[in-house]
Amino acid sequence: MKAFSLLVRGLVPAFAAVLFVSCAHENDDFEKRFGADAPREKIVAVKASGKVTLDGNLNEGAWAKAPAYTFQAPARNYGTVMPKVAKNPDPFESGTVKLVYDDKYLYIGAVLQDSDVVHYGKENQAHLYQQGDTFEIFLKSEKCPKYWELYATPIGRKTTFIFESRGYARLDWGKLDPSFLTSATVQGTLNNYNDTDKTWTVEVAVPLTMLEGLTGVKFDGKGRWTILLARYNYTYGQKALQLSTVPQLPQGNYHLNEYYGALELR
Repeated sequence: MKAFSLLVRGLVPAFAAVLFVSCAHENDDFEKRFGADAPREKIVAVKASGKVTLDGNLNEGAWAKAPAYTFQAPARNYGTVMPKVAKNPDPFESGTVKLVYDDKYLYIGAVLQDSDVVHYGKENQAHLYQQGDTFEIFLKSEKCPKYWELYATPIGRKTTFIFESRGYARLDWGKLDPSFLTSATVQGTLNNYNDTDKTWTVEVAVPLTMLEGLTGVKFDGKGRWTILLARYNYTYGQKALQLSTVPQLPQGNYHLNEYYGALELR
């Protein structure tokens, strides 16, 4: 017993040192990626070489030329996470997103892994993220405090909310802008948790006039446009609602404008 005690005493300092180094490295990496001087991540949209058809399928050649970005969970949890809830977390479901544009629209297409595709929203221009799986887009120019918060769902419901600045939404949130177009397909069975789904695919078309009309900033390489692609993922029996974004955020707050990606047009 004495020998075992000495062995444990000898291991504790070593274990503590390893833990300290690990935490220090994690904090250094976090500061490098999300600190005050960290640059914005670049998100590239490529010029469409032909027509893009909004049908919930990324089949056109324009999509093939666009780089794919992978959804990630927030780097750190937002608020307090209860230990029993955090234990044995749900499997993470990711996805990819691509961006193309032409003279009239910014097109965004995403393929989202989802074992249980669900949405019960009945009306457009609602808080659809409270009613099931939702794809969200935030578009903002660094030259203007105003920005759009846009929703698309697997059932075709959509929302176009206006923020005058962060935390300062319009009283009526703005009326639905019908020029914002969406289309989605489900690779599985919608609203049926008795089977296992694969993905849902969503395409949106954001009119450039819609962006420029709100902000007064031209949608071009000099407009300093930024973007966040985000999702709410609901699964029957899940321990916690799953959030993920492109680019990755330091925590699960979709209004952290400083961490939106810098939109680069090529």
